[in-house]
Amino acid sequence: MAFITPTAPSGSSKYSVSSPVGVAIPASGTSGCSATDFTGSGPWYIEHQSLRGDFKRVPVFAPSATTFSLTKPTCDYKVGYTYLQSFVVADYSVRKSYECYTTSAYTQLQEFEWFGASSDAYGNSYGAVGVSALGPDGSFQTVRPWIRRRFWNDSTDTESDTSIGGTKFYYVSEPHDGQTTHHWVDGLTHFGEFDRERWDRFENTFLNDGEMHSYSDKDYLLPGSYTTNQESPINIANYIDGLGTNVTNSQLYRYSWDSTTQAVPQDQGIAAYDINRHLWT
Repeated sequence: MAFITPTAPSGSSKYSVSSPVGVAIPASGTSGCSATDFTGSGPWYIEHQSLRGDFKRVPVFAPSATTFSLTKPTCDYKVGYTYLQSFVVADYSVRKSYECYTTSAYTQLQEFEWFGASSDAYGNSYGAVGVSALGPDGSFQTVRPWIRRRFWNDSTDTESDTSIGGTKFYYVSEPHDGQTTHHWVDGLTHFGEFDRERWDRFENTFLNDGEMHSYSDKDYLLPGSYTTNQESPINIANYIDGLGTNVTNSQLYRYSWDSTTQAVPQDQGIAAYDINRHLWT
């Protein structure tokens, strides 16, 4: 399973954006030239990419203390680590345009913002969220897409428009009670359910034989009990960059699946997506 190791992103970074969501962004930076301006009416090659997603932090438990008894045994629990389950949507397009622009080329790097909750679905709070913390539940989105404009080359350029969605996890039930088959379902079926996380020893989980448990690439893993103080802008940047790399390499699981004959395919992605177009400050 892939782990995202927090490291300082290279180049300029931007953890939050000052521009409001919904600002109209011209596909070149400058538009409205006259028909007499050099060759400002193109045709143009205009490329876009964007990324958005939902996330939920889930725990992996372990027993911390037990009392054995024939009448009233007890067991206390600790959190070994937490990680994020993610559902991701990526978009990439190339279009041919005859719009009029006053510059011969333009590039705009991709910027993100996130919207985190300080509490989980069970009503537990973990601290403040914001620029430095996603929190236990929320979403992120591209606030400014990657845009590149240059002159169109008929011999090499083609238009395209691709959108994909996928998860970094799914759920599976092993054979039990005489059954001989597995049962696989997509990640959205039980997205963020704490009691479906497998522990270090499966026998110590909250699950009975045959119940669905998660199979996950454990992204943005944090040790021990979770608080938002464990997070940082660098961790968040690496988490989003890691998801972008998963898109490029077609490493996302399908988000709609129910089968007893085949595991959830890990084949969703867009090869043209490039995290080097992300801007972090």
